[in-house]
Amino acid sequence: MLTLYAVSWFSKHLVRIENVQWDLQTRTAADYTLEIPVSTRQCHEITKQELTEEEKQEYGEHISPAMHMKLILSRQIEQTLEGLAKKEGITGEMKVADINFTYKNAWLYDLLTKRGDAIKWYNWSELAKINLTLTKQIHVRREQVMNPIGAFITLRNEESYNLMAS
Repeated sequence: MLTLYAVSWFSKHLVRIENVQWDLQTRTAADYTLEIPVSTRQCHEITKQELTEEEKQEYGEHISPAMHMKLILSRQIEQTLEGLAKKEGITGEMKVADINFTYKNAWLYDLLTKRGDAIKWYNWSELAKINLTLTKQIHVRREQVMNPIGAFITLRNEESYNLMAS
């Protein structure tokens, strides 16, 4: 009976160890990603800030507004994380791996899908109407197309993620 118990205990713990190793080997970006809302006011404040000389050299001075926001937001988050890590006595790299913005633009995807269907079916009169609608809507909804409403921030390691999540 004792032998059966020992074998059962050993196999249970061996499986647990294998599961932990598998989990560590299969980390994904989602493991260290947080979503934050972004307001229009925040967008304007971020885009007003200047790039550092290093950023200008690496990416150029004439980059898209989204890339500009990404660089500034990454820098701000990394500085905040470094301050928190120092305060908590945590060592290691506090870096942002990536930032992906979300936009309020489902209407744009719907129109682009309809546009693709019109092209697919050689419906040129419908295509012209859709193109006109697209142009008008982009001018009317420029702020929605240009300004993100949220950001998915992927951090490089668990320590950064835990600091930012707290």
